[in-house]
Amino acid sequence: SGSNQSTILQNWQRGVFDAQRLSDVRETIRIELARQGYFQPDIRVEANELGEDRKRVLVETNRGPEFKGYVVRFEGASGIPPEELQAVLEDSRLVRKLIDEPEQVRESIQGYYVDRGFLRAQVGRITLDVGQPGQAAAFVVPITEGPRFRVGNITVAGNTVFTEEELTAEATLRPGEFYTPAARQKTIDAIDEKYWAKGYNDLVVNYSVNQTGEQDTVEVAFKLEENRQSIIREVDVAGFKRTGEGFVRNQISFQPGEPLNFEQTGQVRKSLYDTGAFSFVDI
Repeated sequence: SGSNQSTILQNWQRGVFDAQRLSDVRETIRIELARQGYFQPDIRVEANELGEDRKRVLVETNRGPEFKGYVVRFEGASGIPPEELQAVLEDSRLVRKLIDEPEQVRESIQGYYVDRGFLRAQVGRITLDVGQPGQAAAFVVPITEGPRFRVGNITVAGNTVFTEEELTAEATLRPGEFYTPAARQKTIDAIDEKYWAKGYNDLVVNYSVNQTGEQDTVEVAFKLEENRQSIIREVDVAGFKRTGEGFVRNQISFQPGEPLNFEQTGQVRKSLYDTGAFSFVDI
């Protein structure tokens, strides 16, 4: 088709060596035929010299037998049902990528397993089982799930402002529940917010996840670098013309001597904009 010829020409112009160009042309045709249901084509591509730095690219294609599309077969999936994995691929629009970018699909499936606590899950190379012509071909995704890990102990070190009990009280991670990176990140976010409210805006939260003596349990350890606390020394107001200083200060909720809380300053900025009296507010 015209669009294929245009794509082939672009691939040829981008290439450096003829061998690379011929391979790119062959792959472009293979992908297009696979999307039409032809998974066993015979594609021959050659370049002939015409002189004066000109070449003619000849393409001979035998499409081979036609298949009724393709399905995905998840071999070894049980902890996460195959139907759920299929839905993940469809929602992420990755089903079409099986033809031309199977490695991206493989990494996505493996990441999905890890995000649900299957920390040792391995997704192998995706292969194509063509089966019988006239039927649907199958992309085979081999999966070794391994155990789904639960949270054991949660520890916090480096903290002086809050106790470990105070920091873990609002944690999304809970001992005995399945470990997930998302829950771990929510716990870090909760620790961040607790410190920011006290003016520790340069807090650094490091973590490690270690398997304990129990086979399917991990210990999650948080190590904090609290760094210095920021305290408001004074509050100056400048730049107002149509309003008085008192009007501006009535919108300010923080005072000298209080911890510098960036969430609070953001709320004050919004309040000043909401009055409609200011086109620019800098705090």
